[in-house]
Amino acid sequence: MLVLALLLAAAPPLAAQEEGESEGEWTTTPFFYWAGPVSGGNKALSILINDEEPKGRRLHITEHGGVVHVRLLLELELNHVVIAQGEKVLYERFLFYAPSYNDLLVPEEMPVYIFHTEENEAPCRRCHRLEPSSEDRRPASPAKSICYPCHHEEMGDRQRLHPTSAQWRCLICHQPGFEDSDLYPDAPVRYTVAEIAEIAVLCYKCHRQEASRFAGYEYVHGPVGEGACIFCHDPHGSAQPKFLHLNATKLCVDCHDLGEMLERPVVHPVLRKQGCTACHDPHGSNHMVQLRQEIEPLCFSCHKRMREYANNHPVNGHPTSGRPDPRDPQRSLTCVSCHNPHGSDADKLLPEEDAMMVCLDCHQMNMP
Repeated sequence: MLVLALLLAAAPPLAAQEEGESEGEWTTTPFFYWAGPVSGGNKALSILINDEEPKGRRLHITEHGGVVHVRLLLELELNHVVIAQGEKVLYERFLFYAPSYNDLLVPEEMPVYIFHTEENEAPCRRCHRLEPSSEDRRPASPAKSICYPCHHEEMGDRQRLHPTSAQWRCLICHQPGFEDSDLYPDAPVRYTVAEIAEIAVLCYKCHRQEASRFAGYEYVHGPVGEGACIFCHDPHGSAQPKFLHLNATKLCVDCHDLGEMLERPVVHPVLRKQGCTACHDPHGSNHMVQLRQEIEPLCFSCHKRMREYANNHPVNGHPTSGRPDPRDPQRSLTCVSCHNPHGSDADKLLPEEDAMMVCLDCHQMNMP
């Protein structure tokens, strides 16, 4: 299941919790919020995450009208959160933080936690405005947005913001009314994303040119074909160009299990310097494995001198294209028939240290 909403990981109302409760839930945001009345104020609380006291920006506590508000910054994956006053445990739960694009990390038994149900919102309405108005579709300033008071910390570390996020026009993507959702079957929810099954439907409302371009490709990247744009892009913003979750090359190798390739003694310089997208289109193309061109012209675009040796490499008369690959007759003979385009343990990106052994893979000879 790919969760397509970034939601406030607020604790359930205290009245709904059993003392010492330690169930597990999945949250797609690193910020966790808890609020409740505490006699003696915030200094009376003890807070632990995975048996350690959170410090610095990992913990923020305020008190308003006798109600203590706690904001915690969770670690990736499992967090055992305990909030206590003396011997009394006020809140205890296992919270599994993983962004929605990384949902494969989440244990199957962990349901997603969603704050914005009518029951969960009820205790907060006494102080917080939770009903959107028409002005929230285009707020006069970020602070005027209905979402800002609770979610502004989530945007703080993002060096590049999606334009709608920068303007806090959250309701362009997040529906303001309570609706039934497969994501959370227990109760209607709001401020999620309406197009749960295919987020691209929502993205393409603005990115129309991309929708047309992708539809014309013969080969399409899996997440694009699934309509899962947020598998690679953060819809709110990030520190990376194009709002990518990670550096482009790391993002690719993490999914395609090619990390060890970058550790080999010989790595293709273009991969090291420019990354995977120098040769592959991350969305799709009309060439196999989403190459930007056919293999030979793609290689020649950097290795320009090799054009002079076409069909005369590595020796005069040796073909480089135009016939089946002897080791795999289903594909054509190309540069990658002999050279690994990513990395190798051998010089020239060959599969063997001894170049003659590479020749013998195709040319079976009677050696003395």
